Amino acid sequence: MSEPTEHRKEPVEDEALDQLKSELRHAFSAPEHSYRMLTAAEVIGRNAGSKAKAYPVPIESEQEL
Repeated sequence: MSEPTEHRKEPVEDEALDQLKSELRHAFSAPEHSYRMLTAAEVIGRNAGSKAKAYPVPIESEQEL
């Protein structure tokens, strides 16, 4: 009997999840004193050349605020 569709994962999803877990472990393993404040411009500039994926962010209308 096969596994229900909603519980099956593609190998690509498994790899992506493993990669994300690894990146998060690395990012949060740094000691607190090693962090520094960045401006939005610094973050944008730092990421401008990366292959980071951009995800759309919903914009709330004034009525919802």
